[in-house]
Amino acid sequence: MLAPVLALALGAGLLPPASPLETAQPARPRVPGVGRVLQVTGARAYLDAGADEGLAPGQVVALWRGEEEIGRCTVEAVGPGGATCSGGQARAGDAFKLAPVAAPTVKVVTLPALPTETELARRGAVVAAAPVAAVEFKAAPKGAPKMAAPRGTVAEVALGDALWTSSGSDSWDVARLDASVHGAAVGPLTLDLDLRAEQWLARGPATFRPQDDTRLYVWQAQLAWARPGGGLSLAAGRILPWTVPGATVMDGALMGVRREGWEAGLFGGLVPEPDTLNPSADRATAGGFWSLERRLGRVVVLRHEGRLAWVRSPELGDRAELEAGAALHAGPLLDLYASARLATGGLVEATGALDAARVELLLRPFTGLSLSGGFDYGGLAVPWLVAPPAFGSRNRRADLTAFYDLGVVRVGLAAGTSRDEAASLERTWVGPEVQLPQLFTPRLSLAAGYLEELGWLHGRSAWVQGVLRPRDALRLISRLSWSHEQALGLQREEVGLSLSAAAELTRHVGVRLSLLGRTGFDATGGEGQALPLGLNASAAVYAAF
Repeated sequence: MLAPVLALALGAGLLPPASPLETAQPARPRVPGVGRVLQVTGARAYLDAGADEGLAPGQVVALWRGEEEIGRCTVEAVGPGGATCSGGQARAGDAFKLAPVAAPTVKVVTLPALPTETELARRGAVVAAAPVAAVEFKAAPKGAPKMAAPRGTVAEVALGDALWTSSGSDSWDVARLDASVHGAAVGPLTLDLDLRAEQWLARGPATFRPQDDTRLYVWQAQLAWARPGGGLSLAAGRILPWTVPGATVMDGALMGVRREGWEAGLFGGLVPEPDTLNPSADRATAGGFWSLERRLGRVVVLRHEGRLAWVRSPELGDRAELEAGAALHAGPLLDLYASARLATGGLVEATGALDAARVELLLRPFTGLSLSGGFDYGGLAVPWLVAPPAFGSRNRRADLTAFYDLGVVRVGLAAGTSRDEAASLERTWVGPEVQLPQLFTPRLSLAAGYLEELGWLHGRSAWVQGVLRPRDALRLISRLSWSHEQALGLQREEVGLSLSAAAELTRHVGVRLSLLGRTGFDATGGEGQALPLGLNASAAVYAAF
């Protein structure tokens, strides 16, 4: 319950955008030869593969979203079963190919026959008669550097500023310092840290933390120990338990045991406030987790994972939660995933004790065609004790995407429908999409799409996007969008343009820039109507160590 609470809090703007909990972390099966992006922060992406799968610091991996290569990221820190990488505009769930790890070459050596006693005596006499030369010892100069094994990037610091302004309204300006450390050695332990410090320089009437111009958010600050070669692992501090399905940030401890084909463990601690991440005794959780993975044949892999926990919160009281998911991978043909969260007790209970459920399907019936879809069910109405609203309500959502690859062009269709059961509001959308992954050159790609929307807020929208990589260390993205909204007798048009750039200045220093401008007007209004204008700009300089 608390994991979806915190994820929805981020989506509602309660926490800064670029955080390890920016989006819900989709559970994915481990596919032989394929890795996945587990989660994304403003600084890096977290991968579910590491040195055991052949990844190494400095390696560049291509990221795939469905059948489209969306960018490349550079591997930084590498552990036995996980790694981090930067760049590539990654999202949680993106895939990357793993090179097969070559089995060690077994060389068969035929040993010669043992020498006879006579031969051994002859060799001994030759050695005894050989002269021994004197060797003068020369000590190395005092303070001479010792050889050290190279290591990958384990820390990153980014300093940036974000500005929002619009006509007829106030401006908002905030300076940010982001810092992250992952897998840094502290004696026999490792340190993982993710935090952000903010200083608000200007803002209008605030609706969120109006009394705090200086803010600190800490998503992770833990010390961990793991037995070399696998087995027992321990972690304590502010833990971000991304290996526990449905769990949330907590101030406590986690213990796990990993063996080939399975993992199990226990966790427990206090849960910080969802809007400020301040320590709190009002929220807590404790329980166990597990995962099992079995190979059924050459290409079929079945994975199951779950969490059974006690959870306390002011909104829902004391509850028992069971969250479980299962994934099936059948070679290039099929990927299927399903999960559900059941809960009982507390102040509020969903119909049938089913809080939420999700089903995902990816089907490739033949080369070039990919079909993907999913269905979300939300059955729990959570009282709003945090303002603005941080939690979802009862809802249903289904989506379907189909793409066919014709070589130089990919054509697709996206459709979906959603319904808010509490408000009885429905929305349906459908539209085509065209992609040119390599327009005249592999360094330029172009995509365009259109959506027709029906329901309580109907209208239409279109967009075109270009991605240019003039150099390996430079990426430029531009997107032009238009939307038409029709409601309550009004015809509103809106046009937006976004530009972003990411450049690596040196091996350790880079910059990120983005600019978004939007303007709109009422098509039914009179002449001389002033066009409202909104602007969002951000810039950051980062250093990786």
